[in-house]
Amino acid sequence: ALIHAATMVTAGVYLIARAFPIFLAAPHALAVVAFLGAFTALYASTLGLVVNDLKRIFAYSTISQLGYMIAVLGCGAVLGVASVAYALFHLVAHAFFKALLFLSSGSVLHGINNIRDIKEMGGLLKGMPWTGYAMLFGALALVAFPFTAGYYSKDRIIEEAYLYATAHHPGELGYLPWIFLVLGVILTATYTFRAWYLAMTGEPRSHPAVHPHECGFWMKTTLVVLSFFAIFLGIITGGGKAFWHFLEETFVEETHTAGGIVYHGLDLHEIAELGGNHLLEHGVVHHIPAAVIYLPLLLMIAGLGIATSVYYRNRVDVSRYVSKDNPLYQILWNKYYLDYLFKDILAEKIIMTVFTFWDVLDRYVIDGVVNLLSWITIRAGDVSRKVQTGVVQNYAAAVIFGVSLLMILVIMIRGGM
Repeated sequence: ALIHAATMVTAGVYLIARAFPIFLAAPHALAVVAFLGAFTALYASTLGLVVNDLKRIFAYSTISQLGYMIAVLGCGAVLGVASVAYALFHLVAHAFFKALLFLSSGSVLHGINNIRDIKEMGGLLKGMPWTGYAMLFGALALVAFPFTAGYYSKDRIIEEAYLYATAHHPGELGYLPWIFLVLGVILTATYTFRAWYLAMTGEPRSHPAVHPHECGFWMKTTLVVLSFFAIFLGIITGGGKAFWHFLEETFVEETHTAGGIVYHGLDLHEIAELGGNHLLEHGVVHHIPAAVIYLPLLLMIAGLGIATSVYYRNRVDVSRYVSKDNPLYQILWNKYYLDYLFKDILAEKIIMTVFTFWDVLDRYVIDGVVNLLSWITIRAGDVSRKVQTGVVQNYAAAVIFGVSLLMILVIMIRGGM
């Protein structure tokens, strides 16, 4: 749970955060980072809608949340070093609720004989209340339900993406990160509670799901601890302010120079200014309309409503859309055919073509040169070997001939002198 939620997968985010002054010296590179991060957040969210493997759903949600972190780091071309604080705070908050989700999913798998398909679960909340409610708390934090850890971290990222779009003036493309992140909110709420409703509510849809067994004492204890921080981390840290002050104290001795601007630590009250944009003044954010602030909350509620209506109240027949005849479903089910692109085209065609070219080059060019030199050496040896006849008279004649030739040359040289 820790590896997939807080350590290995977030190493790239931490790397960009630590090397942020280097990136800040190249605003165009940060623009690419912002776009790729936001696109990743949206892309992974769409895949979570169709996956039935419980752990894969949370894995795609991890990819999506990493996209949020990367996106706000990319917005640092305008936000300055404050984007580091927003990204790292979401990294810490995500570590708690995603570890909770992975651990609770592991408890589910352990309790029903390693069944991972949510369509074969159902009704697990009755037999596994500790696991079920722990997963619920993690899901609420993941969708940024008000006053959970995700609410304070993820919604702030979306607001900063809006500031980036309006302040950076990169044209209409500057709004793409914000649009992608906003769309990811409704998708995240939908696929997260799709998984929870199908796994925990309704009737059991397989024999192991009829009699699940709850996890042991130590796992329950861990679930409780993670649930506490998944819900109350934002409140404990004052909406992240305590975490930002911690970062200020951590980096206060460091001085970074990038783009002609000197940064003394991570001072959130003296945000870097690029292009004449003052975004923050004494910690107060300006120019964010109320509609922008409340839009993620409304979309989250809409996503919860969709998931509740479809997967809890069963008011929509999903089977009509989940079929081979639905091209959109097929695109999502096949992950936009990227596996086909990488495996069948890149791996089998392009790589095999390169391998064939390499084989021809190695066999006929490299080996050909080596074999040619070997042939020349052997032929030269054959020719020179014929001189060595083994007959003493021939050797004596050769010596006499050589000495005579030398004497003639000496006489000619002396005569010329």
